[in-house]
Amino acid sequence: MRICIIGGGLTGLSAAYRLSGTHSVDILEASAEAGGLLSSSPVRDTFIERYYHHCFSGDAHLLALMDELGLAADLTWLNGSTGYFSEGHIYPLTSPPVEILRYPLLTLRDKFRLGLLTLRAGKYQADSYDDMTADAFILDTCGQHVYDSFFAPPLLRSKFGGDRRHEVSAAWLISRIAIRSDRGPQGGERLGYLRHGYQSLITALSDAIQEKGGTIHTHTPARSLKKNEDGTWTVNGTAYDAVISTVRPSALTALGGPSLPDIPPYQGAACVTLALPRDVLQGIYWSISRMRPPRMVRSSGTPTLPPPGMVRGNTSSIWHPTSGKTCRRIMKNG
Repeated sequence: MRICIIGGGLTGLSAAYRLSGTHSVDILEASAEAGGLLSSSPVRDTFIERYYHHCFSGDAHLLALMDELGLAADLTWLNGSTGYFSEGHIYPLTSPPVEILRYPLLTLRDKFRLGLLTLRAGKYQADSYDDMTADAFILDTCGQHVYDSFFAPPLLRSKFGGDRRHEVSAAWLISRIAIRSDRGPQGGERLGYLRHGYQSLITALSDAIQEKGGTIHTHTPARSLKKNEDGTWTVNGTAYDAVISTVRPSALTALGGPSLPDIPPYQGAACVTLALPRDVLQGIYWSISRMRPPRMVRSSGTPTLPPPGMVRGNTSSIWHPTSGKTCRRIMKNG
């Protein structure tokens, strides 16, 4: 078959990797390079990911793909620590349990109920909570104070906005807690990183696809899609036996594809990479701020950093010296 894959992110590349060699595959990618949200920017002799990524020990399909591509030896497991930033102080909440007991923003009863939820998360059948909201689940299992001080402002509101957070399914929340409860022997989440960044995964996939005869067309967005009477498809004027789409359903429909139920509205996120000469997070990987928007920021450390004293804008190719003016502009423009 001749197959067109719309979108050259990890999903599109993985599909092309499985199909190339047996079928004739074309990947259409609008950006200058493949990778999508897993893409990186070149910095000197290395790459910096445009968005931070890691994997978990339960990501069986991804880990199997890395192994198949010969990247298993490059996978490094690190412990991610977590803390809350409130009133100018970072409170570690990683391990040992004494850190949680010392956390002043929850009562002892709150800590007990929250700890019980964390321990039980892996035993819940998440699918059975699809029709229950995360709000209702938290209130039922942990109470109003834990919801107000621990989940709602710092996590749900910052991730989903002031209104949409009330529509989030409890199944999502339970799954996230279960995944992030995987702790290493020294405490902290077990987070997987590729030694040379996830660009190595994109490069390995792209090379394998092309070695098997597949073609990756960058700078080539899908502009038109039409289903023919004989069941084939025409994409950008070229005939294909089948099309695999990795783009949003409404975007596919706008091209001429089938009308499919759309997903909820997208929410934007500003992901800024900073290289600083000192450790401002006190060794905490995730620092979650309890301040309300627009100053609610989730900060994270990363194993690889660009040259000191520089900040990289994701949507432009301009480097700026770090300064108060630069930071104010970032906060203003998002």
